Amino acid sequence: MSIISGLTLAVFAALSGSLTKEETMRQYRLNIVEWKDFSKKNKKKTPEGFLNEQWLLSGFLYGTASKLQEKLFFKGRPITAKENSCEVIASYNALLSLGSPEPFPEVLKEYSQGGICFHGIFGTDPKAIKRFFEKRGFAVKAFEGEEIERLKSEGDPADDRKCAYIFTTYNRKNNPFSMIHTMCITMEDTGYQTHNDAEGNKIYPTVYDAVVGYEKGRSGPFYVLRICPLD
Repeated sequence: MSIISGLTLAVFAALSGSLTKEETMRQYRLNIVEWKDFSKKNKKKTPEGFLNEQWLLSGFLYGTASKLQEKLFFKGRPITAKENSCEVIASYNALLSLGSPEPFPEVLKEYSQGGICFHGIFGTDPKAIKRFFEKRGFAVKAFEGEEIERLKSEGDPADDRKCAYIFTTYNRKNNPFSMIHTMCITMEDTGYQTHNDAEGNKIYPTVYDAVVGYEKGRSGPFYVLRICPLD
C-alpha cells in the first residue's frame, strides 16, 4: 500500500463514528417519507432500481454540520445525501445486485450508527463498508493500494455475475485534496458497469479497467472490495 493511500484510510478510520441515537432516528423518519416520494418520482430514471444520480438525493439527510462547516466544505449548501452519500449509494447498489436489496433509508441509518465520517462531512469510512457486508454474511475481499494490480488476474466474468465490487478513488491520482468518490461495479451482459459515476454508468471489458479507467484514467483508486455470497 502506498503511504498516501494508507494515511487516507487511517484518517477516515480515525474520524469514523456515529450520530446520536436521537439524530439518527430523526433523520431516518424523514428519509422514509422522502424515499416513498423519491421512488414514485424517479421510477422511470432508475428502472433497474440502481441509484445512479447522486445529485437527485438532496431530500435525504445524512449527517450534521454547522453553518460554518457547510460554508467551508459544501460552499454553503446544506449537508444532505446529495453531497456525501456515495459510499452509502454504492452499498445500496451492491445489495441490489447481490439479490439482497434494502431500502435506502435503512442503509443510511446503519452507517449513521457506525461508519459515518466526521458526522458526515467526509462521507463514510471506506473500511466500514467491509464490515457492513460481512455483518450480512457476505464474503468480502479487500484490495488496498498496490494490491489493486492483482485485479488484472482475479476478475472472472463467470464468478463475478454473482458478486459486486465497490471501489474508492481520488478524483485525481494520489491527490487526497481532489476529494474521493466511491462507486459500485456490477457484471452485466455487456461488461462491468460502474454505477453513480460521472460518465453515464460506463461499461468496461474487465473489472480492473473499470477501477483504473474512471475519469479517463485521471483518478487514483486506492481501495477495492469484492463482495460475494458465501459458498
